[in-house]
Amino acid sequence: MTESIVKHSQETFDAYPHGKVSREEGLKLLSEVEYVVIPSRWEAFGLILLEAMALEIPIIASKI
Repeated sequence: MTESIVKHSQETFDAYPHGKVSREEGLKLLSEVEYVVIPSRWEAFGLILLEAMALEIPIIASKI
């Protein structure tokens, strides 16, 4: 699905795995993105979704 969105928008994107980061660094990284992609079908709590919504960042996610 993400590939079709990128093809449709004619943009390229970069994804960088950061692993575990501090709360401050995580919020800094999150504030720099255009949208958040959560492809997982299982998420323990989904805190990243709540943080993205609080910052009004669009979310692309599977049905969780």
